[in-house]
Amino acid sequence: MTQGKLSDEEITNLFNHLSNFKKDIHYENTEYASVKLNDEIIDTFTNGNAVKVAFPEWLQKEGLKNGIHTVIHNHPGNTSPLPSPKDLIAYTKCGVSNGVSTNKSGTLIIKNNNVTKNKERYNEIKKVTKGIVDKMVDDFRRDTPNWREFYATKKSLYDRKLENYVMKHNDRYVKMYQEKLVDFDMEVIFIK
Repeated sequence: MTQGKLSDEEITNLFNHLSNFKKDIHYENTEYASVKLNDEIIDTFTNGNAVKVAFPEWLQKEGLKNGIHTVIHNHPGNTSPLPSPKDLIAYTKCGVSNGVSTNKSGTLIIKNNNVTKNKERYNEIKKVTKGIVDKMVDDFRRDTPNWREFYATKKSLYDRKLENYVMKHNDRYVKMYQEKLVDFDMEVIFIK
């Protein structure tokens, strides 16, 4: 299922970058990233962490100054490919035109059609994204009567159950991202 639109050229370029990126993922439980600056693709990099990958300082400066064409990163293991508030903040602050998160559950693309204006609006974008994540948690807790038991005694089990819930209802949350981010002239495309 594909939601949103990409041109044929964008699809081809993204597919090639994504294919090369996925070949460089050697450990499924580690987050990796790859960046395209104009026509130059930066090799895949990681800081060996399962929950985040940090841009090198020089890349942050480049993004702040000139923007970044594409950032692709994986969400490790059995997690949702939906972006976190931190993903969206990085995309907007660093002027990322195409932010991509991917894993075996799918690929989510955020096409930022107003990079300059959105750099100034990153706090608003953070708030909107946090609202979506809060809604996921609220829905999970509403539909999982014994969530407090897991949260209090087995936080890792709680987190796993929450991730499974979000993945089960992925289309609902993709739609929320689409509806909320359109106000920032961002397109959200999800490919299963």
